[in-house]
Amino acid sequence: MKRRTWCKYHKWTGLIISFFLVMFCLSGIVLNHRRCFADVNVSRAVLPGRYDFKHWNNGLLRGTLRCKDDKGHDMVLIYGAAGVIRTDTAASIFIDYNQGLPSGADYRQMRGVVQTKNG
Repeated sequence: MKRRTWCKYHKWTGLIISFFLVMFCLSGIVLNHRRCFADVNVSRAVLPGRYDFKHWNNGLLRGTLRCKDDKGHDMVLIYGAAGVIRTDTAASIFIDYNQGLPSGADYRQMRGVVQTKNG
């Protein structure tokens, strides 16, 4: 192969590979330093459709805890990827129960909820 042809292929192959290497480096920095980027929120409207919550998918519902509220009424706490949601035992109304938690998806990933005895 001629030197000029070799240089042309080498240049374009290097540019294409370097683009992917830079993308891998940037995504690795974001994944390894989650706390630095935890306050950056991306709306679900700009994400692909598979990220939408439909019918309690994508970890929105990880578990439930049945307990009593301050007045002695039964309630159910639903926890998962959206934080904690309060409902009644018939699941007729859903109330956001994330008061006091920081906003952002990284801070609302609930893996488990426990009930303690009142002092």
